[in-house]
Amino acid sequence: MLRELDLFRDPFAVWLTTTGMLLLLGMVAALVGARVALPRVTLLILAGLLVGPAALDLLPAEAENWRPMASSAALLFVGFLLGGRLRLSILRAHGQEILAIAALKVLASALVVGLGLIAVGVDPVLALLAAGVATATAPAAVQSVGS
Repeated sequence: MLRELDLFRDPFAVWLTTTGMLLLLGMVAALVGARVALPRVTLLILAGLLVGPAALDLLPAEAENWRPMASSAALLFVGFLLGGRLRLSILRAHGQEILAIAALKVLASALVVGLGLIAVGVDPVLALLAAGVATATAPAAVQSVGS
């Protein structure tokens, strides 16, 4: 019945409705996370699985094309949240510790990925390339600053 409405033929209306419902679902998961012993991120992942194609498949087919934009928006929110919490006094007091922990986490992820791929027989050049990509995409530095 809802799919017959003209509202769901307009791509912007579909995007806006879906985004609003996902934000509402995220807020509900955050509220539930504040009341139970599970981390909010776990509830958000479970909510995503629930509405995604693995379970109820509630997202429109066009949502597959929205991933790059959604990823960029999520990184933008993380950057703003971290920037809002970071203070010069914190950097002065803990800057060296933050830098050391972030560097060690990045180095460890590169070693684990690179040596792990070499151990299973991947070409060393490809393993080094994958290790470099792993360090660039690892959330180690973000996690260190946000903690």
